[in-house]
Amino acid sequence: MSSNLRKQQEESSKALLKVFQCLRYLLRQGLPFRGHTPEEGNFVQLLKLFRESDAGLDDYLKRAINFTSPQSQEEMIQMFCHQIVRTLAEGIAKNGTFGVMVDGTQDISGAEQESICFRHVDDNLIVHEDFVGLYELPNTSGEVICSMICDVITRLSLSVDNLRAQTYDGAAIMQGQYRGCQARVKERQPLALHFHCGSHVANLIMQHAVSECSAVRDAIQWVHELGVLFKRSGKYKAIFEEIGHDSSSDDQPMKPSTIRPLCPTRWLCRLAAILSVKDNYKAVLESLREMASSGSTESAAKANGLLDRFEKGETYLSLEMVTKPIAALQQLNRSCQARSAVVSGMLRSSQQSA
Repeated sequence: MSSNLRKQQEESSKALLKVFQCLRYLLRQGLPFRGHTPEEGNFVQLLKLFRESDAGLDDYLKRAINFTSPQSQEEMIQMFCHQIVRTLAEGIAKNGTFGVMVDGTQDISGAEQESICFRHVDDNLIVHEDFVGLYELPNTSGEVICSMICDVITRLSLSVDNLRAQTYDGAAIMQGQYRGCQARVKERQPLALHFHCGSHVANLIMQHAVSECSAVRDAIQWVHELGVLFKRSGKYKAIFEEIGHDSSSDDQPMKPSTIRPLCPTRWLCRLAAILSVKDNYKAVLESLREMASSGSTESAAKANGLLDRFEKGETYLSLEMVTKPIAALQQLNRSCQARSAVVSGMLRSSQQSA
């Protein structure tokens, strides 16, 4: 091989490495690759920035084949993805036994996808929690999900014999005693103990407790409707901000951006929105009163209805009553969701919350 040809190959390798580095940076920062046109994309613009001071990269990008097409980008992304998963799998295998956590959700197209995470402990007794991917299934039966879990374990060159724990939400297909996913997994590995997700349990406790008290249930719903009005009506938002800033002090400035609709499924994420309404209750009443008298629009009618609800003392009392248990369960929820959470820590958090 001639020295000129060898030199060209080395320069091409360096240029291609620079392309990989640009792509890795965008992946690491979670930035989009392409814009409205190819020239506006972050990937192309980043390469242009580097080629100004790198003659070898500039010559490489002028070639007809330079591996910067969208198809090449997708292939490079898959290479990074596979390398990350291989690294995670090596760490899990090194630490021996492990547990799995599985939960499903629908993507924007409506397709059901199952996420799977592995929990394991290293030699220094440090807990690791590694997300390894999303998997689309033909259906969500217990047998299919169990097969997916075993398939992922096999693909990562791990052994089902080292599986010691499995945790899911409270759905029947996951927790069913005979045909649920946990039962199917136990058929293959009897040592895989099943645990109901602690955060899901705390969420169910709060949901059932609130449903037993109609006054608290309704008060929380009105907080949600107030957040919807604040989000959709620019006029009401301006009124609320003006009244709130006039009534707030320098020591405790109002933060109107925290008035927002409540999370429909996660009850323990509602504390911030409830506290915001409580802390700015006077501003809420005055802004609703002014909005209700501003005309005959739909937003004005909505504000008038909410004003009638929030003017009642039982609404504020209900919000005051529900704040303390939600705060306690939220503390427990944060402990359960921590990557380093262990059973002893969850028990201590439960005792403190009680």
